[in-house]
Amino acid sequence: MEMLVVVLIVGVLASMGVSQYYKAVEEAKADHASSMTSMIGSAVRMYMVDHPNQALGSGQLTSSCNQECCYDGSTCTTGLGDPCQIIACGYLPYQDFNCLPYSYFISNGGTPPIGAPKPGYAYAKRQTSSSGCTDPNVTTNLATTDQPYATWAYEYVQQGCLCPFGDQTPMSGKFNSSVPSCAAVGAGCD
Repeated sequence: MEMLVVVLIVGVLASMGVSQYYKAVEEAKADHASSMTSMIGSAVRMYMVDHPNQALGSGQLTSSCNQECCYDGSTCTTGLGDPCQIIACGYLPYQDFNCLPYSYFISNGGTPPIGAPKPGYAYAKRQTSSSGCTDPNVTTNLATTDQPYATWAYEYVQQGCLCPFGDQTPMSGKFNSSVPSCAAVGAGCD
């Protein structure tokens, strides 16, 4: 009887621990996504300052961006307006975007690509498919359809802060002290 009680207690504790572990893993991925979104947003802003007459298009950042060349008007002409220019021109380091748990998008300030509350410079949304990743060691950890994790997303708004959207999105705040106030006062997030 005592063994049965001990096994039952261990089973209950294990079931609570596994769910907390899974939540902690998803929050760590969200922390990475929030800091990465902020970095992409800052890179877009720097690109726009350095190239005021060269419009940067909107689109998703993928691993193929690592092979593009920086537009210079003569030798590399295929990248004009391409969102990958922020990587090709050195504003953002190379990343294997296809194998990250979040998909990343940049915008030229028009309509948000993934349903964000307001137009911003950069967006991150939890991947629900691992189809673009060729690394077998990480493909099983990429996609999720579990709620609320599959709805977690972030936007870097024109005011220079990061705001979450989606169901129960966690807030990082570790990389920028203005992040909590950005969400609280609705700076670009209402």
